[in-house]
Amino acid sequence: MKSKQGIIFLSLLIALQAFSGLMSATVREMDRDAQAYFDKKEYNQAIGLWLNCIELEPDNERIQQKIELVYEIKQQKDLTFQKARLNYRIARRKLAMDDDRELELGITTGRTAIKDYVTAFRLDPKDGDMRDSMDDMRRLEEDIRNAEERLRLSRAMRARVEALKVEARTEMALAEPDFVKARDIWNRVLRYVPQDSEAMEGKRRCEFAIENRIKFERIRAYMARGVELFENKEYAPAKGEFQQVLSVDRRHREARNYIERID
Repeated sequence: MKSKQGIIFLSLLIALQAFSGLMSATVREMDRDAQAYFDKKEYNQAIGLWLNCIELEPDNERIQQKIELVYEIKQQKDLTFQKARLNYRIARRKLAMDDDRELELGITTGRTAIKDYVTAFRLDPKDGDMRDSMDDMRRLEEDIRNAEERLRLSRAMRARVEALKVEARTEMALAEPDFVKARDIWNRVLRYVPQDSEAMEGKRRCEFAIENRIKFERIRAYMARGVELFENKEYAPAKGEFQQVLSVDRRHREARNYIERID
């Protein structure tokens, strides 16, 4: 009887050792796959496999250390990304101002935001939030370049540019504007500030009017009615007038801005 019990015990021991060896082999395989994901910075897949390893071998300190490392990386990424988003919002607000000090602060803050974003992106490039914010950071970089260009202008030059803009706006607001003259003025603005968005749009509208006089008159009529309706808070018919503008000139920035304000 004792002999039979011994044989049964020995069989169970062998089976347990075989199962333990199988689990160890499974853990090693999952660890190898997880490490490959980690090396490619695919942290969610890596940590999922390492957590499975811990379920099989709860006392495996080496796997525990790897899990802790992933959490540390993701926490560092989250903190850095939050700083980048905060500085992004501050920078965009500052860069829209005309004061030189505010512009300089916006440039500095914006550069910090981009630097932190790049750091966070390198930590976890597969993160969805990081990819969603990429376009925002590109726009911020463009805003910074425009602000730097504005700062390079002397106060006297900026005053001259603003005077030219006023002259061009006044000409275009006349009942019978001279669009050739207005275009020439906008060109003079662009010689000072090549990327000035208002001047580029003004020049485009002048050229459109010169080439499409009848269409431009229709646009002026639609815009006049739309603005009047908008000011009277009749937003639905106002939106219709602005959409008529876009049906003639789909790039008309002022009409698009009004529609965005209504929506």
